[in-house]
Amino acid sequence: MLLFIALLLHVFSGFVSSCDYGYPTPIGNLFESAATYKGNKYYLSKFYYSNVDQAESVCLSYGMYLVEINDAGEYKFVQDIARRARTSGLLISGTDKAQEGTWIFQFSKEPVKFFDWYGPNPDNYGRGEDYLSLNSAFQMNDFSYLQPGTYKFLCEKSG
Repeated sequence: MLLFIALLLHVFSGFVSSCDYGYPTPIGNLFESAATYKGNKYYLSKFYYSNVDQAESVCLSYGMYLVEINDAGEYKFVQDIARRARTSGLLISGTDKAQEGTWIFQFSKEPVKFFDWYGPNPDNYGRGEDYLSLNSAFQMNDFSYLQPGTYKFLCEKSG
């Protein structure tokens, strides 16, 4: 575990310091190869992140944004990426932090219109579950901001 944390800190600190000079870490160091759906490109993180703001910030620094799932086709495409990666969870765009039960995308500020909730979700368990993810069953789940670092994330770049 300590080795993982040290590696993550090394990669992220290199990313931050290289951005100071206008040369971000090469995209291949942080993301798997791109997949394409309806002209947009999708990049899966190689590393696990603990919060949405951090994931969104990494996406934005590469001219992308946290994936915004707009319909059933895109949802299936994203599920397939997560399944192939065998990830335990995937951070995606969507929050109801401003108003409980009203979900919007963080980047576009548009309302989230497509949902496929897992079980009784959104359940706001323990209060403060204000962000969207795909859980280990690859269905939508609401989760809290400070989730342990067990989620990869998916960035989207408009074509």
